[in-house]
Amino acid sequence: MSSPSTPQGGPVSPERARRILPIAANLLPVEIVESRRGRKTRRVVVVGLGAFLALLTGWYGVATYQTSTARSGLVAAEDDVSRLQAQQNTYGNVVGAQAESQGINTALSALLASDLQWSKLLADLRGAASSEVSVTGFTAALSQDTGTGPKSAQLPEVSGKKPVGTVTVTGLARTKSAVAGYVDALGGVPGVLSVLVTTTTQGDDGVEFSAQVFLRDSVLGGRYAPKTTAVK
Repeated sequence: MSSPSTPQGGPVSPERARRILPIAANLLPVEIVESRRGRKTRRVVVVGLGAFLALLTGWYGVATYQTSTARSGLVAAEDDVSRLQAQQNTYGNVVGAQAESQGINTALSALLASDLQWSKLLADLRGAASSEVSVTGFTAALSQDTGTGPKSAQLPEVSGKKPVGTVTVTGLARTKSAVAGYVDALGGVPGVLSVLVTTTTQGDDGVEFSAQVFLRDSVLGGRYAPKTTAVK
């Protein structure tokens, strides 16, 4: 009786005999594989389209809401404008009077730009006199360069600046020193460019004098007044 033959290399162990070889093969037809891939692709596309449509719907809703809100605000603003216009029409006469008054003020400002407030200036000149000086009169005139009122002669330049007018001051002082003090005080009056003593005469009651006060352009601008005045 013959014994079974053994493979070369020695006997095979039971564990090796039971081992399954790692062999795998895809036996599905190509049509089924492609069909599965197509269904998977369609699912991805459908989900993407659904998400896009959801976003588009949400954006459209937000845009519609914002448009509605803006229209409501516009309607409210138009209603406010209409109401304010109606209120303004109620006070149309007042608004017209205010506009006319503003126009008059503008015209007067341009017309009286070269005007001079003589009353204030002459009061300042009189107030500069001390108790030893009595001012008896003023004679004032503006230069023709101011462009308003009667035309007077062109005035010479004083200290490198051209005066816009002159005021001749006449008065009576106790002494010539009092006259000199008054002239110095006149030089400190706002708007005075310089002062020139024209005459001094010694009399029984004191020293009669006259002085010419040259005015700078800072005195211009004020209410209307005649350009030549005489105050006694």
